[in-house]
Amino acid sequence: MGKFVTIIQMQKDAIVVAKENYSVPCDSDHIEISSEQSSDIEIVIDCDWIRIVETRASTEDTFVFEIEENTTNYYREGSITFTSKDDSISQKTSVTQAPDPTKQI
Repeated sequence: MGKFVTIIQMQKDAIVVAKENYSVPCDSDHIEISSEQSSDIEIVIDCDWIRIVETRASTEDTFVFEIEENTTNYYREGSITFTSKDDSISQKTSVTQAPDPTKQI
């Protein structure tokens, strides 16, 4: 089942993320993040277990991120940062993934 986070750009020099922290289960999952902005944005992901798999454009842009299964016995955290092309504004969303309950001590 997909998860949704909405990004709204309120003014020319701001990006607002509806949810700054996101929790997902240990299973593989998808997160959909929608945004409205007046300029192009760049996306930076700081870990290898989150990756962008799709971008859909209509009246708003929707970015789909795949979250790989967490097969470890610990929580892990990554972030997705949305930055304007001129680097004047950015907004970060944190993703925390639960550990595999079968591997807990």
